[in-house]
Amino acid sequence: MAENSFVQPAVPKFDGHYDHWAMLMENFLRSKEYWGLVESGIPTVVEGVVLTDAQRKNIDDQKLKDLKAKNYLFQALDRSCPSKENEANYADTQEEMLLMAYVDMNKAHREDMWFLDSGCSNHMCGTKEYFSNFDGSFRDSVKLGNNTSMVVTGKGNVRLQVNGIAQIITGVFYVPELKNNLLSIGQLQEKGLTILFQSGKCKVFHPERGVIMEMKMCSNRMFMLHAISQPIASTCFNAITEDIVHLWHCRYGHLSFKGLKTLQQKKMVNGLPQLKSPLRLCKDCLVGKQQRYSFPRKSTWRASQILQLVHADICGPIKPISNSKKRFKIHVEKETNSFIRALRTDRGGEFTSQEFTNFCDVNGIRRQLTAAYTPQQNGVAERKNRTIMNMVRSMISEKKIPKPFWPEAVNWIVHVLNRSPTLAVQNKTQKKLGVE
Repeated sequence: MAENSFVQPAVPKFDGHYDHWAMLMENFLRSKEYWGLVESGIPTVVEGVVLTDAQRKNIDDQKLKDLKAKNYLFQALDRSCPSKENEANYADTQEEMLLMAYVDMNKAHREDMWFLDSGCSNHMCGTKEYFSNFDGSFRDSVKLGNNTSMVVTGKGNVRLQVNGIAQIITGVFYVPELKNNLLSIGQLQEKGLTILFQSGKCKVFHPERGVIMEMKMCSNRMFMLHAISQPIASTCFNAITEDIVHLWHCRYGHLSFKGLKTLQQKKMVNGLPQLKSPLRLCKDCLVGKQQRYSFPRKSTWRASQILQLVHADICGPIKPISNSKKRFKIHVEKETNSFIRALRTDRGGEFTSQEFTNFCDVNGIRRQLTAAYTPQQNGVAERKNRTIMNMVRSMISEKKIPKPFWPEAVNWIVHVLNRSPTLAVQNKTQKKLGVE
């Protein structure tokens, strides 16, 4: 009799206040001993494993409890209320989706708040001033849970400062009617980010930089990110300014900016606007105007001993061929009682042949080869060849000597130069210095 008079608890009806209803529904399912099933779910059966009769009976009981728990949930929804299942969970394939519960619960506009939303497939923002690289021609629409739509009138990037660190959010939709800013979980994951929900916190991990965002769960079980917007509007302005400067630079045949500034300041032409200093170099000017730096007029090191460094160069082609290098080496070393220690030449074939290389190795001569197309690195030999040949041509012209006798003229000029003053040796001739 007592059991028949016991009143069964009624199924809590959902009245729009989710937090209160969820608490009542949890208590109701606990009283029915179904809450453990809600938390753990039906145990999965591994394929190929043979179950005992007791295990099969336990799984069948769990499935039955699962059906009963779903039945209580269906009873909690009033069919006279707007169907959130039909209106909030489905959308046309061409329209983005917003959570109906979120839109209804948040009427106030918070510019520094970004809500992490798994119901929308794109980041969305309602403040146009936040955008950079904005594409105003982009059009789309988003559908809400109450079957209304909002128009997307642009797309771009938003720069946010999170915990003092700047983060660039790309591919953000501009929805003017949107009251709050949304971050799409799916879009974050597409960028290779990992999102972890644990102990009432949400952390967003970058594969290289680690944790880049962290937020706590609010009382309404949503995750809000506090971030300060840092629009990069000045970058767009600078780009426009740079384009104008570069345009006039090209119109004047890549005239220097200093020249353009002179034209504008002194009113030498009409229609030239006031141009600011460019922030980037013209790549075409780098190709067309670049030149090699001049070589220093003085070397950083000079030989201090006889034959410590010998500069050599071939002057020609001149016929007939003069004496070989070997005879020159023997003659010089016998005359000076010194040995050639280093030889500086260019990379001509006569100096890089295997025979000449072996000759230098046998005689202990260290090689110094100049870089290709840089005669300045062997300027001593280059200038000496020029001096000798200038004097040879002058002497042949004066004495009316036939040109085939140029080797004799060279020998005489070298003999004279060794006994002439030079800036390299003060108050002594090279001949006297070599004898000493």
